[in-house]
Amino acid sequence: MPSWYRINAAASGPAVVYLYGRVGQDWWGEGNSALDFAKELDALGSRDIELRINSEGGDVFEGYAIYSSISRYPGKVTAYIDGLAASAASYIALAADEVVMGEPAFMMIHNAWASAVGDAKDLRKAAETLEALDEQILSIYDKHSTKDAEEIAAAVEAVTWLSAEECVEWGFADRIEEGLKAAACVSREFAKQFDDLPAAVAVGDGAPTIEETDPAETDAHGQEPGAEAGAQERPAAVVRAYEFGVVTFTANKEA
Repeated sequence: MPSWYRINAAASGPAVVYLYGRVGQDWWGEGNSALDFAKELDALGSRDIELRINSEGGDVFEGYAIYSSISRYPGKVTAYIDGLAASAASYIALAADEVVMGEPAFMMIHNAWASAVGDAKDLRKAAETLEALDEQILSIYDKHSTKDAEEIAAAVEAVTWLSAEECVEWGFADRIEEGLKAAACVSREFAKQFDDLPAAVAVGDGAPTIEETDPAETDAHGQEPGAEAGAQERPAAVVRAYEFGVVTFTANKEA
């Protein structure tokens, strides 16, 4: 069954949580629920966490549940935006104690979306539900931003892509780390929904996946190791974002 997250916990150092791909289950029920995520998170106790995000977002309710799980986690959580934190993934990132972005990374914020079928009464009810969701989303952004509520609401209404520098300005990110080289990438299906996709956001096929690899093999990809960005230990992994690129993180892995 496809998974949109993975938790790697070595014998020592911070646990690394990868949140890649769609948040929550898809229309066919495939994927993992926020409940699965919360249970695995709770099993880590209180050790520090590196939360690595590269996601187009997904189910708004699953996103809320993950946000709550991370917010109440007793250990320190540092979120690294490995390319993109869009939609539900944007407010999941804000649950962390610290948010770090690479210069090419993006965050995208927008109002809640939904598909509805039924008569006028059904559609009015769906609209009321969306408006309630929008208020919840705005409250999260407002809690973490240096901007006033009106400016945030206007940005969410307009669908806004924020660069790493803008995220720091808005209070959505704490700092930019030069060692994070992953650029924002979206799938072709996702890109079709936007007329104003930033030129810096690449478009490719498929969804992000994670493949474990031996640290000795990573040099062959010609990518700068993400571990050089800081002294924290990270399990070795090759993150295959889309068909045109590979982002590599390497570190010593303890048995």
